[in-house]
Amino acid sequence: MNHPLPPHEAARLQELHALGLLDTPREAAFDELTRLAAELCEVPIAAVSLVDAQRQWFKAQCGLGDTRQTPRDQSFCAHAILRPDELLEVPDAQQDPRFVANPLVTGDPFIRFYAGAPLLSTRGQALGALCVIDRRPRALSEAQRRALQVLARQVGQLIELRRKRLQLEQQEGFLLAVIESLHEGVVIRDGARRLMLANASAAALLGQPLQDDIGRVPGPDPNSWRGEDGRPLRPEEHPAERCLRSGRELDGVITRLQRRDGRELLLEHNARPLRRNGQVDGVVLSFRDVSEQRATLQRLRDNEKRLRGITDNVPALIAYVDRGQLLRFANRTLLDWAGQEEAQVLDRPVAELLGPDEHAVHRDHILAALAGERREFGLWTAMPGAPRFIQFSYVPERCDNGQVQGFFVLASDLTAMKNLEIQLATEARFDALTGLPNRKHFHELLDQGLRRMQRHAGRLALGFLDLDGFKQINDRHGHAVGDLVLQEVGRRLQAALRRTDAVARLAGDEFTLLLEDLQQAHELEPLARKLLAALHETPFELPGLRLPVRASLGLALAESAESAEELLKRADGAMYRAKQAAETRFAIAE
Repeated sequence: MNHPLPPHEAARLQELHALGLLDTPREAAFDELTRLAAELCEVPIAAVSLVDAQRQWFKAQCGLGDTRQTPRDQSFCAHAILRPDELLEVPDAQQDPRFVANPLVTGDPFIRFYAGAPLLSTRGQALGALCVIDRRPRALSEAQRRALQVLARQVGQLIELRRKRLQLEQQEGFLLAVIESLHEGVVIRDGARRLMLANASAAALLGQPLQDDIGRVPGPDPNSWRGEDGRPLRPEEHPAERCLRSGRELDGVITRLQRRDGRELLLEHNARPLRRNGQVDGVVLSFRDVSEQRATLQRLRDNEKRLRGITDNVPALIAYVDRGQLLRFANRTLLDWAGQEEAQVLDRPVAELLGPDEHAVHRDHILAALAGERREFGLWTAMPGAPRFIQFSYVPERCDNGQVQGFFVLASDLTAMKNLEIQLATEARFDALTGLPNRKHFHELLDQGLRRMQRHAGRLALGFLDLDGFKQINDRHGHAVGDLVLQEVGRRLQAALRRTDAVARLAGDEFTLLLEDLQQAHELEPLARKLLAALHETPFELPGLRLPVRASLGLALAESAESAEELLKRADGAMYRAKQAAETRFAIAE
């Protein structure tokens, strides 16, 4: 069985292998996300699948026993990675020609349903998928699809965090190796400046055989000594001599040594006076070559600067909170959101930074993260400026003994996405011109009203209202004036209706009315007159224009067990009869 290949497959595989994730032991963080995906999607099987050249390998899975990999040509996830920006959902594998003969469908685990959200690298490569599987046909709800995609993004972030953690561990190992390679030189002189002891490291650092001088005052020093600032040192300014003369301890004194072989070292000295009967009678001098350490520290600063540059340019909040709930790290995004500088937020309690109301929302999540539980949640949060919808991830950090010593905070501003979601939901159900419910939403309201009528004793009526001569208004005054007329009609009808009623704009100059809590047909006439009076009695005051507006209204009182289609048809017929009623302009369906 051949498997499809995504574009740039070689680059994708190279990035996958560079992660060092394949064939690694199971990790609790991935297992927890996998189990959560299964629970949210209500399926028995879920997996974090990485698609290798000839196989799919499971970093985490539940419901598949001890299985850690399957051939790639049997992999559903090999299809999911073909469209990195989309969730692949297979409602029934036995009905899908791509999978009907797949051994995983015809045999164990007998897959019928599959959904997979691609796992994207920071470069946009689909490394694999977070997938959920069932042994029966089904479909995910929209909420479950969103949840699966959010979890897939969290798996991607977890993979990226793991990669960065490995990088940091490699850097730390390098620094430890450098530190372990340093050897201190030790020299002891007595009060008469005789050399009493010198170890091999001292001889190696100074570049001369010191053992020949043991027990006597060494001759003139063949090396050249300077201070840290490069100024030549007089003999009495050498750290050992300063300690002997002052009797004070010296720590961290830096000198520059120019050896006679031409080698230059940067040495750090610590000096301790030796006392006998209360008098200084010698000195112990230890020194080490800190040339590499200084260079290493500079590299560390450069690395820290680069890492800071990375975190400060990631379009997400990154922070670290220790076990005492103190903020220990904050990237530029956090500072920008908070409107404060780093010195104002670091080492301060999170509760103090968030404030009482905001901290109350986060408190349970903070305690859970410090207890070792990863937390994912989104909420509207009060920050300087307009409210924002923030998606948070609290990722516990454990030390070698398993104890949680703090947690990372990852947060993304999804306000634009959330507002767009709200806007699209509104636009799908409301008329853009008048703000009234549109045809789709009106039918929802009508269906709900009819169901309420079946459960309760009251009845409802449906009204069709059509503006008379609206085409002439458009033709004579233009569509801009026509739009203003439609908006004013909507406002007047809303003002004339009871709180239990509703008005919608179907299209053009056609409006529908839903009147509830009625009992008899005779109640319709006063309602009809009231609605038409709201339009007819006062001309429409428009910019530079005063227009009389007339309308025809047809009403139908719903009968028991009458369908929405039948009721709509009767109300529409009544409206056309109303157009023939020159005086009343309304008609009530029989």
